[in-house]
Amino acid sequence: IDLSGANLSGTDLSGGDLSGTDLSEAKLSRADLSWAKLSRAKLRGTDLSGTDLSGAALATAKNLTQEQIDAIRLDPDFPPNLPDGLELPSFPYEIGNRDELHIGNFIYVVGNPMNMGFNVREGIVSTVRAPERLNVINAVPANAFMVSNGLNPGDSGTPAIAIRDGQFELVGLTQGTFLTGQRLGWVIRINSILEKIRPYIGRIRTADRNLP
Repeated sequence: IDLSGANLSGTDLSGGDLSGTDLSEAKLSRADLSWAKLSRAKLRGTDLSGTDLSGAALATAKNLTQEQIDAIRLDPDFPPNLPDGLELPSFPYEIGNRDELHIGNFIYVVGNPMNMGFNVREGIVSTVRAPERLNVINAVPANAFMVSNGLNPGDSGTPAIAIRDGQFELVGLTQGTFLTGQRLGWVIRINSILEKIRPYIGRIRTADRNLP
């Protein structure tokens, strides 16, 4: 089937067999292609922005680029079967170096306060090391820094994003706040998290390659 240049935006093609179809330059933005078969489909220049590709068979699709994959919408529990060398979209910004932060650096927290849903708050780095009283909850003050964003229950584990030199950087994950005070939250620095997980990254990738 030759659908090159076709406008299929918003179309429900879920579960369809499009194996070998020429979709070059086609517009598929916000289309539903979940569980569709796209093996050997030609996707050069295809607009996939916002397209749902959950569970789709793409392993042998032709000319599929990382930029196209980064633009798709999907259910993380049902990832598409991608060609070798391409990865599912993840955090879109660089991982920063918390050790380069200073008091006054601008920080966004992308949280879920009181479990009320997605919420973004602005603040600054208020101190580069958390107070020693964090020891009472078995937190390590040297591994954390304080922020003025106004953290709340429900925010724990959500990303703290700094703006440095006009660029967004992931610099830590929020952990807690002193509820008896105001805007006295702390963030676990990303350096400490990377130190913990780095030994396992290679093992995870090796295990993925061995999966059936």
